[in-house]
Amino acid sequence: MVSEMMREIKAGPRPTLWSRVLNQWLPGVLLFTTLMVIVLRVAPLFRGQSTKRVELQTLNLVRLDGTPVQSSMLKGKSAIVNFWAPWCPPCRLEIPWLQRVQDREAGNIVVLGVVADPRENENALRFMQHRSVTYLLVRDSPALDAAFGGVSVLPTSFYIAASGTVIHRTQGIVPEQLMLFYAHQAMQHK
Repeated sequence: MVSEMMREIKAGPRPTLWSRVLNQWLPGVLLFTTLMVIVLRVAPLFRGQSTKRVELQTLNLVRLDGTPVQSSMLKGKSAIVNFWAPWCPPCRLEIPWLQRVQDREAGNIVVLGVVADPRENENALRFMQHRSVTYLLVRDSPALDAAFGGVSVLPTSFYIAASGTVIHRTQGIVPEQLMLFYAHQAMQHK
């Protein structure tokens, strides 16, 4: 009896049923979840190309400061149209990534930040000026809503080829490398 107790003390406490289940199943569940997230993020890459077209230069876009966007700035270029709001944490996280895409691909792609909440235009302008954002910031409008079918999740981004074809639509935060990949796909689309 004493020797049995000594063996238990040396071996440590017995694992509970819960800890055994966690040790056996948790790694598999985490691996499965990670793979599903990757598959769901990459699956749109293998779907057929969109037939939706958006002619940005015809939408009479207005900057946050009230000045119109010159249609010549948009003509013949691919675009990322990002619907966001300054109170949205995932939107705020994407801002530097969008800026880097704009800086890296200047001349090939135009990034448009559309403030989805018109009551936030002034706050958004101050917020972006404070962060030295240089991509185009525009007001939402009925024309934009009609062109993109409305947006119910922030952030939502549309990757548009120079031809006007919507190549990708993303909802929620998109990692910078995937954002750059989608931008390159939009630029390469004929």
